[in-house]
Amino acid sequence: MPTDSKLHKACNSGSLDEVKELVQTIDVNKAGAAERTPLHRAVGKNYSEIAEFLISKGADVNKADKSGRVPLHWACIGGHVECCKILLSNNVNVNAQTKSGMSPFHGAAEGGCIEVVKELLDYHLKKTGAGAEGVNWTLEDGDGKTGFQLAKQNNHKAILNLFKGQKIPGVSKSDVCTVM
Repeated sequence: MPTDSKLHKACNSGSLDEVKELVQTIDVNKAGAAERTPLHRAVGKNYSEIAEFLISKGADVNKADKSGRVPLHWACIGGHVECCKILLSNNVNVNAQTKSGMSPFHGAAEGGCIEVVKELLDYHLKKTGAGAEGVNWTLEDGDGKTGFQLAKQNNHKAILNLFKGQKIPGVSKSDVCTVM
């Protein structure tokens, strides 16, 4: 069973100088506890400078941990907007699903992380406006719930209100209805 390296610990504590030194001898994609990489640790703590540095050194933005979470899951769950922006600008799989079916949008919507959801929506509109695939808002988790349903379940009306008036294929008025 892997354990966290000195690099993981430096990323977890926010020590950019130590991270810069340690990447010279430790693989930036080395799996640690729960198969998390140093990038998982950095974005989970919202250390955006460390995340940018690790990515510049080849950190895999789509590497999943033991539960299937990629770094974007950790950034979205934590409400870490800056880390989300960095990951979204580096070819991250925005629709990655964990073993239980959770997508980054599920995590942000369930936790009420409105600023992260705004970032995902902006990313989606830019991507689809350029003819590329964006966020799949209708993905269901292992319980058959979409991010919208999780937002409703947790009374995060502000998240649902973001989507009112948007013309997004697959998203209906009933998905974003705030009458509960």
